[in-house]
Amino acid sequence: MSNGDRKRTPIPIPERELRSTGAGPVITYQLSEEELAKYRAMPVPNRKNNARPIDLSQYQGPPNTSQKQSERTSESYKDRVKLEPEKEEFLREIAAGKSISQVERERGMTRNSIYYWVKKWDLIGITPGKAREILKEDVEMESLSKEQYLEMRLNGHSRTSIQKQHFTNPPKFYAQLGEWGIKEKDAEERELDLLQAQPIREEVEELFQPEENKDPNSTYEALKAFSDKNLKDEIKRLNEALETEQRDHEHAVKLLNETKTHVNQLEDEIHDLVDERDATRKYVDSLKQLSVKTQSKEIVLGKEIVLRLPLLDSGANRFDQMQKVHEELEEVGSELETASIDRRRAAEELFDLVQSFVGLIRVELSDLIVDGSVDQHVIRFFEHFNREHFAKIQLYAAERGWRVIEE
Repeated sequence: MSNGDRKRTPIPIPERELRSTGAGPVITYQLSEEELAKYRAMPVPNRKNNARPIDLSQYQGPPNTSQKQSERTSESYKDRVKLEPEKEEFLREIAAGKSISQVERERGMTRNSIYYWVKKWDLIGITPGKAREILKEDVEMESLSKEQYLEMRLNGHSRTSIQKQHFTNPPKFYAQLGEWGIKEKDAEERELDLLQAQPIREEVEELFQPEENKDPNSTYEALKAFSDKNLKDEIKRLNEALETEQRDHEHAVKLLNETKTHVNQLEDEIHDLVDERDATRKYVDSLKQLSVKTQSKEIVLGKEIVLRLPLLDSGANRFDQMQKVHEELEEVGSELETASIDRRRAAEELFDLVQSFVGLIRVELSDLIVDGSVDQHVIRFFEHFNREHFAKIQLYAAERGWRVIEE
C-alpha cells in the first residue's frame, strides 16, 4: 500500500482545539409584518428537482389506495385473460421450433407472464420434440373412441397392443381408460358383456315387435331358430376357448418340464464341481504334508539328469489345459509306436508333454491358492515327486541288482 492510499489520523493540536470550543454570542432579531408577508408569498424551493411547491389549499386527503389497487388488479387480470394463449396453439408453436419467450413476444404479453400458463399446463421444460409427442397423443386419443376400443377388445386385441398402436405414453392410455370408466378389468368385462349381448337383444326385440295378423307359430319358430343359432355359436366359442386353454396348458407344462430338467442338470454340475473342489483341496493338503516329510530326506543315486522347465502363465483354464495334456500325450504315443523312433522328435514331444503337465498343475493350484505363492507350491510339488521317484528307483536298484552309476 502506498503512502497516498493510507488512511491518515489527524494529530490533535491543543491550541487549535481551545480556539474552536464554545459558542459565539446569540443575536436575536424579529421580522416585521411586511417582511413576514414578503417571505410567506415566496414559493417553497424543492431541492431535489426544483419542482413546483405543493398547493395545500387543493389537498383533499390521502388517495383511496385499496380502490386503485383493485382497479389495477382488475385491469391486469382482464389483460391476462385477454392474452391467454390456447394450449394447443402454444404447443404447435413450440413444436415448430419457437421458444417460449418468442411466443410471448409475438402475442404482446408482459415479459415472463406466459410462464404462469406454462406452469398451469404442467409444461415446464417443454421442448419441440415433447410438444410434438403431446400433440400426437391428443390426436390419437381423439381418433379412438370408447366404442372402437371395446370393439377391438372383442376382436381379441390385448390392452398392450392397443396401447402401443394408439398411445405412445402408457399413463395417458390408462388415464383415458379412467375417463371412460373401464380402467378396472371388472368394469371393462361388464362393458364387453353388454356390447356382446347387444346384437342378440336387438334380434329378440325385433322378433317380438307387435305386428298385425302375425302367426304365433312363425314367431315361435323364429325364436327357436334364433336360440339354436346363438346356442351353436356359444358352444363353438367355448370349444375354441377350451382348445386355446389346452394348448396354453400343454405349452406351460412343456416349459415347466424343460426348466426342471435344466435345473437338475445344473444341480448335478454344481455337485460335481463341489466334489472336484474338495478333492483338489485334499490333494493340496496332502501335498503340503508330503513336502514337509520329504524335505529332510537325503537320497543319493550318483549321477542324475536335470530337466529345466519354465513356469508359464498362458491364461488358459483347467479344461483347456487338460485338453492340451491329452493332445501332447497322444503325440508322444504316436512317436513311440513307430518301428523306427525319431529320437529328436520323441524328445521334443516328451518335453512338450511335461511342459503342458506343469501348466495343468499350476492352473489347478491357482484356483485354490490366492496369496500369490502359487509358483512356490508348483516347485514344491515337483520337488516332492522327484524325491519320491529317487526313493523308488533306489529301492528298485537294491531289489533287482541294478548298478547305480557313481560320479
